[in-house]
Amino acid sequence: TFSIVVATFVFSIALGSLAVSQFRRIPPPAAAISQWMLAILLIALYAFAIHLNYGAHVLRTLFQSTEAAFFAFHVAVFLCTLAILVLPIGLAGALLPLLFHILRREAGELGAVAGRLYGWNTLGSLLGALLGGYVLLFWVDLHVVFRVASVAVALSAALLSFRLAGPRTRALAGVGLACVLVAMSALRPWPPRILAMGAFKARTETPETLQGSAAFAEAFTSGLRVLFHADGPHASATVLEEHDTRALYVNGKSDGNDRFDYLTMGLGALIPALLAERAESAFVVGYGLGITVGELAALDSMRRVVVAEISESVLDAAPFFDASNLQARARPEVEIVRGDAYRALVRDEAFYDLIVSEPSHPWVLGVEMVFSREFLQQARARLSPDGIYAQWIHRDEMDAETLGLVLATYTSVFEDISIWYTLDHDLILIGFNRSGGAPPLDRVVERAAREDVRQAFARLGLEGVSGFLAHEILPVGVLASIALPDELHTLQHPRLSHAAAKAFFRNPPQPPVPRASSLEVLRVGARNSLAGRYAATLDAEQLEAHREAMVGETCEHLLDECIVLIADWLAHDPASTALRQTVARFRADRGAGQALSAGAADLLAVLFDPAGRGLPEHLSPGTARSWQSAFFANYHYAAPFNPESLLTIWRRCADEDPALCEAGLEQIRRQVE
Repeated sequence: TFSIVVATFVFSIALGSLAVSQFRRIPPPAAAISQWMLAILLIALYAFAIHLNYGAHVLRTLFQSTEAAFFAFHVAVFLCTLAILVLPIGLAGALLPLLFHILRREAGELGAVAGRLYGWNTLGSLLGALLGGYVLLFWVDLHVVFRVASVAVALSAALLSFRLAGPRTRALAGVGLACVLVAMSALRPWPPRILAMGAFKARTETPETLQGSAAFAEAFTSGLRVLFHADGPHASATVLEEHDTRALYVNGKSDGNDRFDYLTMGLGALIPALLAERAESAFVVGYGLGITVGELAALDSMRRVVVAEISESVLDAAPFFDASNLQARARPEVEIVRGDAYRALVRDEAFYDLIVSEPSHPWVLGVEMVFSREFLQQARARLSPDGIYAQWIHRDEMDAETLGLVLATYTSVFEDISIWYTLDHDLILIGFNRSGGAPPLDRVVERAAREDVRQAFARLGLEGVSGFLAHEILPVGVLASIALPDELHTLQHPRLSHAAAKAFFRNPPQPPVPRASSLEVLRVGARNSLAGRYAATLDAEQLEAHREAMVGETCEHLLDECIVLIADWLAHDPASTALRQTVARFRADRGAGQALSAGAADLLAVLFDPAGRGLPEHLSPGTARSWQSAFFANYHYAAPFNPESLLTIWRRCADEDPALCEAGLEQIRRQVE
């Protein structure tokens, strides 16, 4: 977007300058007339601007969600932007040659005239960009800045008219300036609800699309109430409320709400806090809704929480979430630093037990820096010896290649990594500063029993330590053994923003977390699984409660993993009353019910049995390979399949060509042994 806007401005200025050169005779008041025309066009643009969000949606619906259409779409965006801005910016570009024309009588001092003109022009451009694009936004919103700019253009037109014309024209110029002032004061401010609705994310046509801008905006924002809006020099922030849920929108994109995203932001604090050796100091990248900050500060062990937030408008919106984030701003442990996280960490000489990064999506301007290798290296340098770096990453609107780029960059800095999920599409990457395998289980269990942590679990809707451990999806030692892309995202070669933008445009199916393809790696994960290790310490009654909590938490978010956990329970305790009640409860849910009714759990339960009870006596090589694929694709480290079941599968393989079955059996035998 930034590149398109800059290209449009430069090209339009050049066209305006070129247009002046095509006139053989230029009337003396041409410069003043061009500025009056520009002022009129700016007033028209102001009125038209509220429809741009709808226009972006309409334009997006004209293109399919394919990579081939990605470039065509952005060419169309450039052409539409050019069509809207070529006249006003072209008129701005015409001004400089028109002023040269006015001053042509001073040709004897052409060098001095050109120097003064270019000097004032450059100074004006600098001050205009600095004041209009930055300084004024500390105090006023975008619509006010636009009005100030429009009045400034009208004022310059009036000054030119006074300079170049006679008394009658000067009187008309005064009237024109008054008309512009009246018009700008009469125009309504841009509605924050319209600006914040993020219609660019609506990729497909809706019934309201064909009914026009007003109907679409009403349908898109129905039920939303604006509590706060501010345009800052770094971002525009809006707080919208719907029923009892408040959401923060930054530049028209939702960056979280205090209900459905609470689990993600809360676990962003609790996961590293429970895994680290100490949890006394923390550095948080981005304030957002303040929930991560509040959960960290609420821990009894926490002494200091430093937050780096670059956007003033986000901090101005913070009071609207005080009730949701445990009054994070008022806590004595919390220190807010205004600035970007990279520079804040570079300047900081302190070491932190935890660093938590929960930025926006990497296709958002400027966010890709905190995913870069250089930032990760700087963050690790600021960790205490046994510290943890926690990085949020999403899987919605993401493809496997882009997710692989993020993971490959992360593994290039941290050797020991575990991956946890929050919601079905959100992941937390946990990087351990000190390599040494999985964290001690007893430390996690001990902290989970503390009153402050139990209260945090209750706020997040977690059923004790079992519900918490259910969120570990890739234990320590697995990711390092999985093949990831060779390319990394660095500041020298920033690849992530473009890759993420293409994935966002295509909106592909949610990519899975990378899977291991060898039994050796699966065994490492099973040994390091915190939930699996915890289950091994429980008696029969405790184990049933643990399984119920694990299944309950997992089935809320990850259906495939839910089915595996039910299959594990079915294989090891088929007579459990709690199992029957749990299955019945989830069969009532439409998505889970379809899978459970289809007998998916019963089929997977076979893979827990080394004797292969439930398998046909004879399997074709293709069927045996399908079972083997199901083994690796559905393997759950907290409920590992029995590798002996693979041997049984291939021993039952029968075919006209025995070599196919023998080869499959030999391959699996080597891995098992």
